[in-house]
Amino acid sequence: MSLAPDPPSVPDLGRPDVGSVHVTVVEAGSADLQAAVARAVADHWRAEKWPEGLLSLTCFTSLEDHLLLTYAQWASSGAPHASPADGGLLSLPAAHLADGVRVHPPVEYLPHRSTVADPTAVPAFFSVDEFQTAGREATHAWIDRALSLEAEAGAHAAPGAVSGHIHVSGDGNRMLNLSGWVSPAAHAEFQAGGALLQVFAVLGSPGTPCVGSNGYRLHTSLTATSPVPR
Repeated sequence: MSLAPDPPSVPDLGRPDVGSVHVTVVEAGSADLQAAVARAVADHWRAEKWPEGLLSLTCFTSLEDHLLLTYAQWASSGAPHASPADGGLLSLPAAHLADGVRVHPPVEYLPHRSTVADPTAVPAFFSVDEFQTAGREATHAWIDRALSLEAEAGAHAAPGAVSGHIHVSGDGNRMLNLSGWVSPAAHAEFQAGGALLQVFAVLGSPGTPCVGSNGYRLHTSLTATSPVPR
């Protein structure tokens, strides 16, 4: 298996052949450490032989709090639980791991709903919101009601929105929403409009926010491709 040229314009977060997604959040103690971890993950997976079924690996770096988020797309659920972030971190000196870097356990998510608001726009900002929820049925019901309310309120037509991708963990106890925006300012304007607050006022929060709730920029996106026949 080979790698497509890096980086592509944007990762394909809604590709239909994805069976599961592994998300890992890394807390770095400084901007320098955040950059070092991101480089190490990217360099490791450019050189490493990829496991069968790993379709892509995308690294996002947060605009605040020095977080790194890796988003690994797999062809099926139940993929190996060793996170690409873990492998990448092995290429860092051990001292870095003991000095201000905390790797959260990877969480396996199943793609649930994807929407594209503007297929011509290129996202320059990504909002990631993770919640600890109360089981599969309750989580799916909350998502369905929230999307219905947002559609009634016109939230789906927010200026600057590019796409939204909702994921639910295999056990149903976590939900992740990854949305793309043309800029941080467009996302901030959407939040200031209060559409999400109206949804929360009617339905309540889907659960307890997790550390991954943040704004990110794209750092690196690697995609596995089939070898060219000889």
